[in-house]
Amino acid sequence: MVLSNTPIGVYHLTLTLDYDELNVSSNSWVHKTETHDLVMFIVGRPKLDIVIVNKSLIAGSQKVTLSLVNIGERTAWDVVVEVTSTSALILNDSIRIDSIEPGDKEYVNVRLYVPSSLKGSTLTLNVKVRYVGSYSTEYSITKTFTLSVGMLESPKVDIELINDTVGTGRHQPYIVLINNDSKTIYNVTLNVKSSNILINIPNDYRIITLTNLNTLPLPQYFLNLP
Repeated sequence: MVLSNTPIGVYHLTLTLDYDELNVSSNSWVHKTETHDLVMFIVGRPKLDIVIVNKSLIAGSQKVTLSLVNIGERTAWDVVVEVTSTSALILNDSIRIDSIEPGDKEYVNVRLYVPSSLKGSTLTLNVKVRYVGSYSTEYSITKTFTLSVGMLESPKVDIELINDTVGTGRHQPYIVLINNDSKTIYNVTLNVKSSNILINIPNDYRIITLTNLNTLPLPQYFLNLP
């Protein structure tokens, strides 16, 4: 086994081989020793670390952002993030990432439902990350995070802007409206305003119904002013 703190480089292994050989002419055994030099290359490995971005939540539908950082020397392939909790309902308990290069960072969003009974207390998230390095070597890291739950309740309708990073020009943003209640709500009115972005969308844009999850694109473009 190669220790994880072994420096990258070329290493020489000395192998000594002892054996007995039969001398046919004298009908006797002759003991011999051979020394061989073996060369081994230590090429490094991927090494992922997990950091939690937001450490406080409120009751209802919530999102926890995790940061995965590759602090190793090699690419981490086939990354799988698995999240469990004994007190909260995890909505996407398995997240996959193709690869994370050395020095790179990837963010993943874990969606969960926090029950009202946890208001003013804490909940625990167990995060396990599995990944593959060179020569199909499998690695894993497990961390446990404790998050505080505030006394507030999440709003009945949660709003998330999907493409929140744009340049100047015409763009069509996508908004996800999430109904945190089990019942369908009706006649939802959407009004978008900004002091420095020209928004070309009708006032009081109306949605007839909103079930448990409804993805809504804004109907017109907007201009992002310099």
